Amino acid sequence: MAERTLYLPSVGLAVAAGAALARLDVARLRVVTVLLVLAGGVRSALRTPVWHDDFAVTLSILTDSPNSFRGPQRMAVHYLSHRQAARSLAAVRISERAYARDPAIYITGADAAFTLGQFRVADSMLVNLEQLCYRCGGYYRIQSMAARQRGDTAAADSLWARMP
Repeated sequence: MAERTLYLPSVGLAVAAGAALARLDVARLRVVTVLLVLAGGVRSALRTPVWHDDFAVTLSILTDSPNSFRGPQRMAVHYLSHRQAARSLAAVRISERAYARDPAIYITGADAAFTLGQFRVADSMLVNLEQLCYRCGGYYRIQSMAARQRGDTAAADSLWARMP
């Protein structure tokens, strides 16, 4: 279930809890407040390791939200940054099947495809990108710089040359 589907019910729960807590005397209200703060602290302490680094967050997304496109999308970036272009392109395909409306999927896929020498695949990824974000040069610039930073000048030059 998507987290965003719980926002409005959470508001209702908070209002109901507030109404119930308003009826408590001060001593009991303090006890309940301390318990709530402690419960929140324990929850935060248990979740903090997830935020250790980007890879840990990505693994958490894959575990907690297996149907989300974000996990495979982030894995695609991770694979690409570790010079695993074929795995990156496979993760892009999984992410694209889950949600095909995020331009970042396609620029990452194009980068991976250029790295693999799959120019037609790269160009089709860029066509999809342009359909979602017409003339968005920022995507090309950022991805070109990322490719150059990891030492893949051919992919960087290919992305730069196709920048609108």
